[in-house]
Amino acid sequence: MNQKGAMNWQTWIIIILVLLNIASLSGLWILYSNQAPPPPRKENDRTPLEDVIIEGVGLDEAQALQFRQLHLVHRKLKDSLDAETFKLKGLMQKELFAAFPDTAKMSQMVQQIAALHAEHERQLYNHFLDLKRLCRPDQFENLEKLLNEMLVVIKKQPKSNSEDGRSSPPDTNHNSKPPRPKNDRGRRPPPGEGN
Repeated sequence: MNQKGAMNWQTWIIIILVLLNIASLSGLWILYSNQAPPPPRKENDRTPLEDVIIEGVGLDEAQALQFRQLHLVHRKLKDSLDAETFKLKGLMQKELFAAFPDTAKMSQMVQQIAALHAEHERQLYNHFLDLKRLCRPDQFENLEKLLNEMLVVIKKQPKSNSEDGRSSPPDTNHNSKPPRPKNDRGRRPPPGEGN
């Protein structure tokens, strides 16, 4: 095969691979963005998390009642933020598959979703600050221990299994294996080779 024919063949292979990648990414987008938001919670629904916090911190009955009221307000705020995020993701999907997607519009929606995530984090911080205000000084140590345990659990969750879809924090386990050294061409050999 001559050089021109080889380049033409390679060009077609690259085009086909790019189209396959686009199709794969679109399929994943559709698969994960068409999931329905969680159903709204009823006001009298208690969550297992509430019970874990109440027992873990050692809240008395009056504190537990106040905490449940605070938690209900927090859940309503979280649910509204989740619903708005879900709505924006749906709009992004529609825009993605428009004949001429508007990248500026997509960028604006991404910024709105980022702002909603930031607001969620702010609300979560305020929620735990309110919980701390409910606690007596002798309960602070229990609260701090419980929050640390919750962070460990969240960290260990796979990214797709976290309750609210947020990504997990990076792995900071320093006992994990170091990366394989690079060979003389700057590439890492497959595991088991060249070590």
